[in-house]
Amino acid sequence: MKKAAYIIIFILTLLLTGCNDGKPKGTTSKMTIEPYTLNEHEKLLVSKTGVGHIDYFKLNGTLGEDEDLELSVELFKNGEFQEELMKTWGALDKKYKDILLSFGISDFNGEDDSEKIIKLISGMPSGVASTNYTTTMTASSIGNLIGTKITLKKNEPVYLVAWVGTTKNSLRSIGSVNGELPEGIIDFETALLYKIVLTNKDKE
Repeated sequence: MKKAAYIIIFILTLLLTGCNDGKPKGTTSKMTIEPYTLNEHEKLLVSKTGVGHIDYFKLNGTLGEDEDLELSVELFKNGEFQEELMKTWGALDKKYKDILLSFGISDFNGEDDSEKIIKLISGMPSGVASTNYTTTMTASSIGNLIGTKITLKKNEPVYLVAWVGTTKNSLRSIGSVNGELPEGIIDFETALLYKIVLTNKDKE
């Protein structure tokens, strides 16, 4: 069933992107990303995936010959960066027109009641990447970190979605508008942040 859900997410990403081949008639000197709001029919399709929460984003622009896009999930604890849990790079296309990216989160019970498994799913037209993160957090919240179109700048991360957790009795929401690292991230015991970065292509 889990494999089927990933396939559905992949197909939905392709369908929602539309029937274009990702190559606009004109070119642009910049890459932009913005939130994508599903219509009612699309929401119905997404509900069939079984994924607890999914955010969609629309990508437009043209990459330079030596440029690439990196997508990753960063782990923070009490505001301190720990590691990258998942990372994809090596863009297959140079031109993007209304290409959709998706990020989904589901949680499952761990081996005992004190553990929860967070499944992180990154959907792209080229495929789906996923990883699991085991946590002991007892309460969590998810926040979208961009509210408008953002122009990507070289080597400057744009944070798209945040999952935050706590073992305490209360948990405030997390948010941002322009994709910057949330100022209040130090207040959360655990945070998982999904981001995109315009980078130089790996020469190796």
